[in-house]
Order: sequence, then C-alpha cells, then structure tokens
Amino acid sequence: MLFLVALVPTALYGRHIIGGSMTYKCLGNGDYEFTLKVYRDCFCTGCAAIDPVAFIGIYNCNPADGPCSGQNAPFARLNVPLTQRRNIDAPDYPCLIPPAVCTEEGVYIFRLSRYSIRLPLTLDKSYFISYQRCCRNLTITNVVNPGDYGATYMVEITPEAQRLCNNSPEFNTFPPTVICANSNLSYDHSAKDADGDLLVYEFCPPFDGGGNRLEDN
Repeated sequence: MLFLVALVPTALYGRHIIGGSMTYKCLGNGDYEFTLKVYRDCFCTGCAAIDPVAFIGIYNCNPADGPCSGQNAPFARLNVPLTQRRNIDAPDYPCLIPPAVCTEEGVYIFRLSRYSIRLPLTLDKSYFISYQRCCRNLTITNVVNPGDYGATYMVEITPEAQRLCNNSPEFNTFPPTVICANSNLSYDHSAKDADGDLLVYEFCPPFDGGGNRLEDN
C-alpha cells in the first residue's frame, strides 16, 4: 500500500517530499486503477512544486529469486498527469503558531486500460507498481542528509491477489503533520479493506529511491 515531470537545473530544487502513498482497485481482466498521493512542504524555499506528470514503473518478478529486474527493464512505464492538487488543513495543535505548517497534496489517479496495459495473471511473480522522486524535505530530522535521499512509494500485487482480484486497504484518516514535543498524541491509524481481509501492521524503514542526480529529479 505504501509506498515523478519537470527537470530542474540543480539538485536543490528537488528537495520537497515529506510523504506519500499508493493504493489500487482491481477492475477485473488484468485491469487496475491506482491512486498515488504525494505530499510536499508548501513552505520549502526554492524547492520543486508538485510534478505535473508522475513517472510510474511496473515490474514483474519474484522477490524470492533475488532483486527484481533493473529499472531499465520494466514490464511497462507510464507518464501519469496530475489529477488534483490541494493544501491539507493545518492541524490545530497548541505548539504551532500559524502559519507555521503547510502541507500540499498531489493526487495521481490512473487506470491501466486507458494506457492499453493489462497485467496478465502470473503463478509465481508479483507486480510492483512504483513511483520514485528526489528528494526529502530538509526539515526532516530522523533521516541523515534528507536532501540527498529520494522516496519510493509502491504497491505489490501478489499472484494470490491477482487470482482473487484483490484490492489494497486504505487508511481511514490523514496522519498528523506535526507532533508536539512533551504532549500526548492519540491517532487512529486504522484502515478499511473492501475485501474484508485481515490487516497486519508493522514498523519498517522508508524506501529510498530517486537520488539527487539531475536525471533523477
């Protein structure tokens, strides 16, 4: 579930990503609709805007056999135009002095059949739909040199999910953009699943991807 198109003259302008997600709906006959959401810091100085087009890569491989094929050999590539852009309402937290926080959301919705693509059923390989973008916002404090690391948001469609025409879960609420130090935090991180599947949560490191080289921006 978890887990980009202007070229910019320097690596600095690519630094703006603060989060993102990807979900999908199975439409049958190998057709899927995906929703990619990307979040940026509105107050990031001299940084890139939400991209007008997202570069999407689709890969077909079995992770148990080792790393998937390189990025130069995807199953398919898509150039997806921006569907919607909006600012997220600022949280009402006592530690904030407005307008100290501003988060912008870019939404990309794309259906494979509109690109003349369908995903044939496979018995032993997953499909990975992936989006990469440089780079993370410099205000992030729990990532070393965040301006040098991009982000990857992707979903995996396993052979079983293909067979069952499964849908990905979706979180019920938007997470807090700010957590006040020394203050209690209560957040409902539950999700809904259209298929009624059991949902399991775990902590994991964020995926890197999309470095600060010019061609990655």
